[in-house]
Amino acid sequence: MSQHLSLIVDREVPSGDYRFERKFRTTLAYREELVDRILTHPGLYKEHHPDRQINSIYFDTIDLQFMFDNLAGTSRRKKPRIRWYGRDISRVKNPYLELKIKRNMLGRKDRFEVGSFSIRAPSFYSELTSSLNALILSNPELNFMRSLEPTLFVTYSRSYFISANGEYRITVDSELNYARVTRLGPIGIMHRQPTNDLVVEVKYGVNASDQDTMLNSLGLRFARCSKYVIGMLTV
Repeated sequence: MSQHLSLIVDREVPSGDYRFERKFRTTLAYREELVDRILTHPGLYKEHHPDRQINSIYFDTIDLQFMFDNLAGTSRRKKPRIRWYGRDISRVKNPYLELKIKRNMLGRKDRFEVGSFSIRAPSFYSELTSSLNALILSNPELNFMRSLEPTLFVTYSRSYFISANGEYRITVDSELNYARVTRLGPIGIMHRQPTNDLVVEVKYGVNASDQDTMLNSLGLRFARCSKYVIGMLTV
């Protein structure tokens, strides 16, 4: 692992920057019942944000170090991706580079604004590289991105919920689709996630109250679930 890649994980930050992120998997057939269970929960959950389409381009090393770190359950790992919103995926508008840093069950995200580019144009890679180079010039700690390649495109619909006391946030992801990415952009057809799975994530701070009660009330089984890994193994 290069020094830059190591530093991005080992840099100490205040514990308050981290939160628990617990993931669950279920099927699309359970979605209506699941949402009803969330909205009738004693925690008085409500919709926190209108549903929206999330699009991401993931990056990895040539030998797919980040994917294999996840599969191996490495306690400290990272996941770089460019993320943007909206159903029109041909033009990437107002994207940001997101670095997802994991320490066992705790995680945090660092975000950096990136210039827009076109995902379908022949100039995809040159536009992407130009946007990243401009970002790296003003953020030298991101120089490690120069050694990575785009590997996977993921798009899905997300619903958002929050508890009345603001301690817990729940997201429900559906309609997951994947495509491999090369320097030419996304290639091949989009692949729907097998069995139309839902990915449910519960996010809460290290000092949140009644964690066990909250998690058990959903009636779901916790599962290690990386959209990046699922997509790479699917397409």
